[in-house]
Amino acid sequence: MYHPEYGKALQILPSIHRRYQKTINPKNRDVRLAIYYLSGGCITRAGFALEAWSNGDLNTIFCAKRFIDEAKLLITCMIAISDKERFVRRFFQDEIVTIDLKKYRKEVMTTTGVDDVTFDKWVEVNETLNHGFSKGVHVTFRSVAYNTNIDTGEFDYEAKSLAFYPIDGFDFANFVIIPAIDGVILPSEVFGVSKDDLKEIFELREKIQQMAINRFKAHKSAK
Repeated sequence: MYHPEYGKALQILPSIHRRYQKTINPKNRDVRLAIYYLSGGCITRAGFALEAWSNGDLNTIFCAKRFIDEAKLLITCMIAISDKERFVRRFFQDEIVTIDLKKYRKEVMTTTGVDDVTFDKWVEVNETLNHGFSKGVHVTFRSVAYNTNIDTGEFDYEAKSLAFYPIDGFDFANFVIIPAIDGVILPSEVFGVSKDDLKEIFELREKIQQMAINRFKAHKSAK
């Protein structure tokens, strides 16, 4: 079973996002509207991921992880970079929008407040995760055989035995819940919502992250 704090976070986020809705005009396809949709998409996909996990559907979780990461990256870049209009235009033309972080290094670093070492690590990790979690989209051995008996080859077709199954190397909090939270709180001031008004979700984020850290330490010491 997942930790109840995950569900609590996914209950709080829509109430925050609805405050953003009051400030946008759906007919005005500008950067604020693009960020609004990207932020809402993070909430939806995180909810789908949690539901998929409860049904033993591990591939959907991987897809949701990649989706949320892409959305969060686009939100960051649309806030940070000055040359954003063409990306916004392509977004509303329903194109896949990719932004080269390295090209906008200075602007992104200024907005996020990270140093060179942190930025380089961020780019490296982002590329690694983007590649790794694409496996949920494509056909690989593990993506088609994860719900089989390794000895007999028998399929658990409905994957019911895998509900809330621990995925090796995958922490649901760090990989889905926290990035989804970030996708909503990161652009709050774009919509006139002060970070000071979001203390509950910031505190919950910190609590969930600390739980993930403790779980990682316990897992590591048990090896």
